[in-house]
Amino acid sequence: MSEVSRTIRRALDARVSAEVAPELGGTQGMVLGRIVAANREGNDLYQRDIEKWLHIQRSSVTSMLQSMEQAGLITRSAVQKDARLKRLQATPKGVAYHDRVHDTIDRYETELQAGLSQQDLAAMRRGLDVLLQNARTIIESSAGIRKE
Repeated sequence: MSEVSRTIRRALDARVSAEVAPELGGTQGMVLGRIVAANREGNDLYQRDIEKWLHIQRSSVTSMLQSMEQAGLITRSAVQKDARLKRLQATPKGVAYHDRVHDTIDRYETELQAGLSQQDLAAMRRGLDVLLQNARTIIESSAGIRKE
């Protein structure tokens, strides 16, 4: 199962890099989409929000956001109330890339699901929902074990 996950992620990264920009992978494209959506809705989005959403460590998110900032896709600015918080904003270049990423991901998902019936997709979603819930339960129970 881990091979499936890695291959799907690599395929998405390859597609986004090829069709949008070489410096932008699939995960960065999804993060950019989250930032653009929050900005359009007038909501503040911070690095910690991305960490929670992706369930990855601060250092990994920091590295990704620094690379996106260096590419001119986002800016990070300190919040007056708490200088430790960095508000994420998409740049005009980031917004333009987001629109292209969105179209690319839509096509990618369609191609990825080729050959699967609606029943196959529904069964797969049910199975993945169970796996996801089981994984969340394991995370929660593991946190309880570490504290004891």
